[in-house]
Order: sequence, then C-alpha cells, then structure tokens
Amino acid sequence: MKKLCWSIGIILIFVLPSHVFANTPENNHVSVEDAKKAVEAFIEVEFPSEFDQGKVVYKEDLYDLDESTIAYFFTIEGASSEGFFLVSAVNTLNPMLEYGVGSDLTETFSEREKGEKAYYFGVDKFMFGMDAKDILKKFNEKKNKAKNLIKGEMKIKKSKNKDVTKLEKSLMEVEKSEVKSLNRKQKKSDGWDRLLDENQSTVSVASSTVTYKVLNVDRVCQYESNVTKPGSSCGPAVGAMILDYYHDERGINVIDNSPYTTYYRLINHLYNDMYTSAYGTSLNNWVGGMRAHFRESNIYKEGYSYINVFYVTYGDSLKYRNAITKNNPVAIRFEYFDLEGNGVNWHFVTGVGFNLNYQSSGNLAVMYKNPAGGVNNTGWRYFDWTSNDRDFGFAYFLF
Repeated sequence: MKKLCWSIGIILIFVLPSHVFANTPENNHVSVEDAKKAVEAFIEVEFPSEFDQGKVVYKEDLYDLDESTIAYFFTIEGASSEGFFLVSAVNTLNPMLEYGVGSDLTETFSEREKGEKAYYFGVDKFMFGMDAKDILKKFNEKKNKAKNLIKGEMKIKKSKNKDVTKLEKSLMEVEKSEVKSLNRKQKKSDGWDRLLDENQSTVSVASSTVTYKVLNVDRVCQYESNVTKPGSSCGPAVGAMILDYYHDERGINVIDNSPYTTYYRLINHLYNDMYTSAYGTSLNNWVGGMRAHFRESNIYKEGYSYINVFYVTYGDSLKYRNAITKNNPVAIRFEYFDLEGNGVNWHFVTGVGFNLNYQSSGNLAVMYKNPAGGVNNTGWRYFDWTSNDRDFGFAYFLF
C-alpha cells in the first residue's frame, strides 16, 4: 500500500496578559436594558433555531476590581437549547464577551458562598467574594497554595535525583501571576451600533475570506471517572480531543483513545507525557508531550517531518483562523483561577471553530470545547478574541 506523506508543523503562540485597568467613565456604561436588547438582536442573527421561543433572562451583574460592573450575566429559558451570555457593561469592549449554546454556568456558580458577588476577569475566569479585598486575599491564598504544591513536587523529585527544571519554570510563572482586569479599549466598539441600531448595515468582508467554520471535535471531560488527577488534567484532556479528531475525522494514524479502550487511560498517559503537575501543564510541556505521543504513534516513520515551534509575543488571530480553516484544532491555554482549591493554575480548552463577522468588521468569535465545567457540559462555547487577546497562548499542529 502506498504510504501518504504528510508535512507537520506546530505553531506556538504566547499572548501576554494586559495590565490596563481603569475606572469606567459614565458615558461608556451600557445599561442592562441595552445589553438585553443586544443579546436578543444577536440571537436573531446567529441562533434563530437554537433559541427559538426562548426568553432572555437577566441573572446578575459581574464585577471588576474597582467594584464597577464589567459585564451582565444572562441565561436563555424556554428554548430547545440551554444557553448563556456574558455581555459587556462597557461599550469600549465588544458586546458578547462569552456565551454558550447547549452549555451553562451552573457548576461554576455553584462554588459561590452566600452573600458573595461574582467577579469576572475573562474567559472562564470567575472569582467569588464579598468585595475586591476579599478577591485579592483569596487569590493570594490560592497563589501560595500553588507555589507550595510545586515546591513539594520539586522536593520529591530532588530526593530521587530527578530534573526539576520544568517545575522551576512553573514556579517562576506562578510568582508572576496576578489578578488582571479585561483590557478596556479607548474607543467605542462598532458592535454596539450594529446590534442596537436598526439602520446600521451588516458587516461586509472580502468574498474570498472564510468567515465561519467549525470542526467536528468530540468533547472529552477532564473529570472522567478514574482520571488520576482530574483537577489538573485539562491539558491532557485537550490533547485527547485533538488526537481523537485527527484519528477519527481525518484518518491520520495517531494513537487516540481506542487502544486504551477509555478516555481516562489516554488522559492519564498524556498527563505523564506532558510532565503535568498539580499546577497544571505549561504550553511548552503540552507541546513536548504531544511530540512524545506522536513518536509513540510512529508517525515519523510514515513520512512526517520534524515539528517546528514558533514563538510570537502577541496574538495573531489570522494564525488561529488558518489552523481551523485547514482542519487543525487548537490548544488554547489561559491563566485560570481554580475554584476547586488547587490554586491559581493554567487551564486549557480546545479551539474548534470561529465566526469572523458576527459583531464588527474584522472581529473574531472563537468557538471552543471546555474539558471542565461538568461531565454533561458538551455544548459549544464562544469567546470574543479582541477582549481577551492578551490573555492566552495557543498551539496547533499543521497536518
């Protein structure tokens, strides 16, 4: 049988978190009423069938560290699909910060204690507290816990004369971690007028531009039964999703869950390949672990080239779109505030698609599958690229 020769590459992109933080001028404020109208207009264009007959219901305000409202939390009730929308309360941010179809935030908000407010700092980044001082106190407690976990692992490895370089790098990153607000822009987002002004024209883009695509990636939960360390297995779970897609959807001869018979065995295996710690998986270690797994799959013997790694210091949405357009799922890594007590760690999700022209010209909504959020959280989630583009890194393979 003639063997197919594939070229394979990997793009690794680091995006630095923003340090911008300021009080919101009154004239930049968006009312709950306008935010709700924006959701209704958005649904009419993007999800008319999924949320048909559904009602947009305001739940609560989400706060920033200056105690101003940064976003509103809405749910969809009475529709065939469940859903949620986190809508900006500041018109210098794009309207739809984050939303889900066939997905909800029930598990996230179940972590809140009575009387606590919800604070929001970006994709899947919630903290609950009585006030901003309480938030910072909790953050520092989690940060110290994360540092102690890593130091404990380093001590064990040193006692066995094992290399601790990767853990030292993780410790340095934890030391630098801090609570950061969303990067509020200086000018009003075009998205607000496009959703609220009936006279605004629709967005036009070049006819040759791919504006929407989604890959058929099955969601794998990091909390599958028998996963050894579920709290820090998001990176391995994302790796499992991507391997499963390449094997099942594209017919590439990589080892997915089939030889392991279950996803939890594959996740546990990748946990070791990726040198994952209690703090999570660094993006470099995620790449190294996937490389190791490809070697185990013997794909290099079948004509695959060496995996190249590129580093970029700022977000590049075109690279993300090109990856999805060429049928390559993307591993996206955020700094994450772990609500389950493991500290401040990294969180991975799988980028599976995009919508380019949903709000304003050139803007990008990222579609993703989250390995966390509960076993039944299998629906689509989306986040706004522009509002979060300095707060994550991502990596993808080029097959």
